Amino acid sequence: MDSLASNKGTPPKSAFSGAVSIPALPGVIISIPVAVTNNATYVGFGGGFGSPGVDFGIVHTTSSNIVDVLSGPSVSVGATTGWFGIQWSHNPSGIAAGNLMGSPGASLTVSYSVCF
Repeated sequence: MDSLASNKGTPPKSAFSGAVSIPALPGVIISIPVAVTNNATYVGFGGGFGSPGVDFGIVHTTSSNIVDVLSGPSVSVGATTGWFGIQWSHNPSGIAAGNLMGSPGASLTVSYSVCF
């Protein structure tokens, strides 16, 4: 399995995660989530409600593999004051959550991500 090779056969449980949110209408955003593990990059596209801006942080999962949680459809929530915030993402494979910093605001998005 190539996705495990650079992690010595153990699936990664953490990722650098962020999103760029672009205003579509007042209160409605287009979201482009991005996540990077030690051996793969995931880019998605989605939409939802919230504040436009750029946010980033580190997410961790209790499931066996962060890659499964980052891939495919997901629902995400994030909120930050600028320096301090939280992010949470959920899909059928599990939950990823962690810290967040970036543009002040909050969002609720639905997206679909694939590996590049």
